[in-house]
Amino acid sequence: MINVETETLVPISSAATMIPCHPPPSRATIWRWMLTGVRGRKLESIHIGGRRFTSEQAIARFLNPQSEPTATSQNMASQRKSQDQAAMDALKKRGM
Repeated sequence: MINVETETLVPISSAATMIPCHPPPSRATIWRWMLTGVRGRKLESIHIGGRRFTSEQAIARFLNPQSEPTATSQNMASQRKSQDQAAMDALKKRGM
């Protein structure tokens, strides 16, 4: 989540210039990253006074997927554990 007091806000129109690739992504790509995301991760943004902003720190978090696990990956891991446990319990019931 973007903290407006501690993070450096960047208008969406300028966000593409902060991505270290050549050529930089289009504005449409930046919007897609915010709205639908990539592999369960979304670029954080905030709406202030009729304009949409992201932050330098949010871009860094988005580009570095190892920085923090996503809720989706955490949910999938816990779901997998419960499925594994249920399978083990079913095998034990059958004497295997």
